[in-house]
Amino acid sequence: MVGCEARASKHRDAVDEYYCRQNDVCMLRLFEAFLESAPQLTLQLYIVVATNDAASLTGEKLVGTKNSKQALLSMEAFSV
Repeated sequence: MVGCEARASKHRDAVDEYYCRQNDVCMLRLFEAFLESAPQLTLQLYIVVATNDAASLTGEKLVGTKNSKQALLSMEAFSV
């Protein structure tokens, strides 16, 4: 039964079944989102562990250098 039909039927069992199916779909979407991002996260963690340098992933190196103004200016020049 579709959600509207389950609500219209006023049967408690039909409504409960609809909500259980809806919960299953939501959980599957959540698992899909985690499984899609897991390879990227694994690669990032490997890079951090292998190099002992978390700043390379966060961009802190660019922000903390003198050349950050030059980098920002060059990015603005390419965006125009």
